[in-house]
Amino acid sequence: MRAPREASLKATAVKASMWTMGGFAFGNFLRLVSNLILAYLLVDNIGALGLMALVNSFLQGLRMFSDVGFNLGLIQHKKGDDKLYVNTAWTLQAIRGVVLYGACWLFALPFASYYGEPILAQLIPITGVITLLNGCASSGMILAKRNLDVKKLTLIELGTQSAGLVVMLVWAFLHPSVWALVA
Repeated sequence: MRAPREASLKATAVKASMWTMGGFAFGNFLRLVSNLILAYLLVDNIGALGLMALVNSFLQGLRMFSDVGFNLGLIQHKKGDDKLYVNTAWTLQAIRGVVLYGACWLFALPFASYYGEPILAQLIPITGVITLLNGCASSGMILAKRNLDVKKLTLIELGTQSAGLVVMLVWAFLHPSVWALVA
């Protein structure tokens, strides 16, 4: 009786791996193409790419510093499907998002002063809204990871990445500035 379940698990794992690799490759391809186009569109304001690299480094540092493993806990814990457990994890994730957004406001000015770029004091809090949105993201995404529903996750990720790239490229074409990257 175990053979069909093991075969099913193996097939699911192989399918999930294929979606993960395909999504990763296509996502990187989109990123490469958009970076080439952005470099062309922002050639007169190429410093915008450097400013956004600083902003993204700041936000990534905040995320890494404050990551306590809510997602992995939900994915790996035996109660990961329990509604109360999921709601508790989501609440803690939302609180973390609010705290990270507050940290964006708190540290934006010192960060901007350190780098001698006053615009960073505006870019960090505005771009930091993503920490708030990520904190309030649906727990369904995490449960999809738990259940190896990688196809759904990959399609959502590539769809949002594509939509964001279209907005960014159109904005950069119309108004070539750092704000196109923020959008």
